[in-house]
Amino acid sequence: MKKNHLAIWVTAALLSLPFSSAFAADAADATAPAMEQGMQQGQMPEGQPPEGMMPPGGFNPPGEVTQGTSANTISKNETVKGAVYMSKGDNENALRITGADVSLDRIVAEKISGATSNTEAGDFYGQNAALLATDGAKVSLKNSFVTSNAQNGNGVFSYGKGTKVYVEDTVITTHKDNSGGIQTTGGGYTEARNLTIVTEGNSSAAIRSDRGGGTVIVKGGSFKTGGSGSPAIYSTADIRVEGADLLATSSEGAVIEGKNSISFKDSTLDGHVNAVCKMGDRTMTEENVHTVMIYQSMSGDAEKGRSDFSMEGSTLHSRAGDVIYVTNTDYEYGLQYQAEGYGNHER
Repeated sequence: MKKNHLAIWVTAALLSLPFSSAFAADAADATAPAMEQGMQQGQMPEGQPPEGMMPPGGFNPPGEVTQGTSANTISKNETVKGAVYMSKGDNENALRITGADVSLDRIVAEKISGATSNTEAGDFYGQNAALLATDGAKVSLKNSFVTSNAQNGNGVFSYGKGTKVYVEDTVITTHKDNSGGIQTTGGGYTEARNLTIVTEGNSSAAIRSDRGGGTVIVKGGSFKTGGSGSPAIYSTADIRVEGADLLATSSEGAVIEGKNSISFKDSTLDGHVNAVCKMGDRTMTEENVHTVMIYQSMSGDAEKGRSDFSMEGSTLHSRAGDVIYVTNTDYEYGLQYQAEGYGNHER
């Protein structure tokens, strides 16, 4: 076992070189097994392929914001206590807060079932999530339970500039693929205090972000993922974590895509990438086993540029392979750590 302590930082910047098809293929082979992005049965990972190539199933993000419907919608300022919100419909939120200042205490939001018609609409815009805040909503959620048993059914979703979600002392559980715990996209803001998050599906980070990013502040709490391609944190945003325990039992501990960041203070991060993993009905052999991954994809989900990874007063447990793996980037790094066992830092 490898332990890294204190002041670990890595920076990465995209190479300003032509991206040849040969290099694209090599990069795709290297990064695909570790991508948190949705790899479903019969599909390639999300992301644009090299020019002139289309993946099986296609990458088909909607041309406009697509959020589906909602079983329950709050669109005016109010305080709610003890309510229960449920959804069984396709492309449907259990609860949606639109452009309102809302306080929710001791509620239950449950996405019982319901198929998704477009995974990217769920990943980017919150379609099929249990709870979606959008259109500049300000939401305070505390002492509550959020559960999703639908594929592409994220737990608590913060979408769009001006949208702010504050979640405290809440339990969030998701059971299916492509279903993160807290998800932030499109420039949204999420602040989480003392959460307990468990995700079971593939491509289901506990702390998740996607196209358009945003800001995520995490203080305290416990975060655990069980699926392949489900790191504790997947960052296309500015994510700051303090005083939290994070465990990925079948994936990297953390992934940063593009010009984004993750910082830890007084926290513990533990990753367990399996050499062989199941994604849908496919059995895949990981070419690169590692605990932290920093990369630039071809998807357009994250701006190209420097990635920042830092740990202060924190512990990084690397169970196998590389401690930090960087691909499709040029980078500079500096490490100050105490180490036991084995591990590499590889480009």
